[in-house]
Amino acid sequence: MSKASEGKLLDLNAKEVTVVEEKPDQSAALWVRILWSPTAWSLSTLLLLCTIFSILRPDAFLTFFNIRSIAIATSSFLIMGVGGTYVLSAGGLDLSVGSVLVMSGVIGARLMGAIGGESWPTIIVGLVVCLLSGAVAGLVNGVLSSYFRIPALVVTLGTSFAALGLAYVLSGGQDLRTIPDLTVTGNS
Repeated sequence: MSKASEGKLLDLNAKEVTVVEEKPDQSAALWVRILWSPTAWSLSTLLLLCTIFSILRPDAFLTFFNIRSIAIATSSFLIMGVGGTYVLSAGGLDLSVGSVLVMSGVIGARLMGAIGGESWPTIIVGLVVCLLSGAVAGLVNGVLSSYFRIPALVVTLGTSFAALGLAYVLSGGQDLRTIPDLTVTGNS
């Protein structure tokens, strides 16, 4: 006699009890596995939401202005997601990404406001300083995790709080509006 228990077969007549693992059914078609994947469900949900909003507001949702606004608003999340993918695929964890983004933006905006002027060199200097401040925060995370063997969860959580605190101090808790209008309009 054999008894099935949670996907395992037990031979109750044997002197030794051996557990035999059942192999999952490999005959499932590729398209069935694709349709039931989390990516397919996410894409289906996105398409369903786009369809619903297009039906509810056809004059506003599928316009060039709205699609451009959505692309601009989500571009930073896309860039952070690509970077986060590399960290996660290497077995790491970074909880400070969003806070470092805010800190870098505040540092760049403060610098552009201090330089003044409505020119591309001001924007380029601000962008370079944003990238450098983010790189320094990443370097701090890497050194503390790698050389000092502090768990990445602890390091990046601490960096997250430190970056948000620095951004709050530098901005005074207020929105910064000192960036050149050129960055908003794109016109020269």
